[in-house]
Amino acid sequence: MHLFHGASADANDERVITERLIQVSIPGDPMDETPVSLEEALVNYFHDSVVSGINRVDDDFRQTEVSAWQVLKLLPFYSASNEQGEKIKAVESHFPTTNLILPLVLKRYGYNDNLQPFRINKNVYIPPFVNFNGFVNSDAADEPPCHCGIDVHYRLKLRSVVCHYGNKLSSGHYKGFTLDDVCSTFISFIHFI
Repeated sequence: MHLFHGASADANDERVITERLIQVSIPGDPMDETPVSLEEALVNYFHDSVVSGINRVDDDFRQTEVSAWQVLKLLPFYSASNEQGEKIKAVESHFPTTNLILPLVLKRYGYNDNLQPFRINKNVYIPPFVNFNGFVNSDAADEPPCHCGIDVHYRLKLRSVVCHYGNKLSSGHYKGFTLDDVCSTFISFIHFI
């Protein structure tokens, strides 16, 4: 995570955050049902966030509250620590050597003025492939595992989807789909209430 603001630089302006999945908000007015693309939602998540109420030192060396533009970049390797900063006991053989799985969650619910949850009904277009190079920290490309100067391209390939059917957080059902590579269509693999 990188924070950009007009105050003096701080050690907390750049830090590593570990998460098990990426929770992506659906951009735009939640009441407008104009469809959006997954790429638009990813750009909004990674590059278009403003954080308010950050205490930093200004040009006159006073503590002041500033707003900052937050930019997130995915590190192209596994972390050796968990979310609490503790070292994990995994060894290199526990990690895949080819494809990484990146779980994304589209946040489909918002809250109205009365703090009641409501479903965001916008359609989100999810293509079979997404160029992910713009969301990966290219400065970390020579960190382990070393790419040794080889230009690496990051591309997401859609493998499966789990959908929630229902208008409330507390009810509905889920249906899962997985991509069949032979005929490039989705097949349902799970359905429960």
